[in-house]
Amino acid sequence: MDRIEFGVDAFYIGDDDNRLAEITFAPIGKDKFIVEQTFVSEEMRGQGVGTLLVDCLAEHARESHKRVIPKCPFVKAILAKYMEYDDVLKK
Repeated sequence: MDRIEFGVDAFYIGDDDNRLAEITFAPIGKDKFIVEQTFVSEEMRGQGVGTLLVDCLAEHARESHKRVIPKCPFVKAILAKYMEYDDVLKK
């Protein structure tokens, strides 16, 4: 699998001109991120890439002491399903 990159407002696989998978977010105030969307290309689907992107976002939230507000339905479902994300989910 390709390496996950960190951009200003996203974690992604690929390059800036051709992102094969990405999770985008925006800061809200000093202590929150809102997750806008998750995208995984057809060629990368079924490999757990979306969950890996959520893992990267969760780790970033922990390191920066922020909580996640999931606007994206996929991220909302993953964060709600697994207890290991409870510390970053804004309730």
